[in-house]
Amino acid sequence: MTKSKSKLFNRPRKTYDSVRIKSEHQLAKKYGLKSMREIWKADFAISGIRNRAKKLITADVEQQEKFIEMQKKKGFKVESITDILALNKEDYLKRILQIGEKLDKIIAEYRPDGLAIEKLFLTKNQKTALKVAEVKGVIIYLAAKANISCFEFTPLEIKSAICGYGKADKKQVQNALKFTLKNFISPKSDDVCDAIAVSLTCFFHTNSH
Repeated sequence: MTKSKSKLFNRPRKTYDSVRIKSEHQLAKKYGLKSMREIWKADFAISGIRNRAKKLITADVEQQEKFIEMQKKKGFKVESITDILALNKEDYLKRILQIGEKLDKIIAEYRPDGLAIEKLFLTKNQKTALKVAEVKGVIIYLAAKANISCFEFTPLEIKSAICGYGKADKKQVQNALKFTLKNFISPKSDDVCDAIAVSLTCFFHTNSH
């Protein structure tokens, strides 16, 4: 496959391959995608995970287990490096769909007044940026569909709101959350802690206006 200028997907080498086109049309219909580019983006994103897994084939067990655990947290059902190497674009699309369906249920159950997101910055790792942007797109769409206000905050704004210092590290953020929230217990996952910090920033922001 040859790389496109966008760096967000690879164009198929055989543009008019009937088998591939039929398969992509089926996926597009199944997941409600508007164009083939969305499928190419999914393939591009999952290839980044597989490429990393290939490099870990000869790595020590600890590194492999850490990477496998990372993919499990993302929602992929994998138990080994071999399982990760077998992931394909539909596995990626399924995961995006699962995130959307789960968030939709949470919105329906709790009916929040607002939804807070950490603002995405362009990074050197285009595949990581792509994955985050696609999930963010699902979140914003569901918020709009439910008529919920959506707020975005930069990491600097979040740290400033929580710690009063825009360059605070994760430990300082956790300590500030303990001080601010009664009976706060530091979660094992940094992602959960980040989510609480973003939510609290949104609370401070909306109540100060």
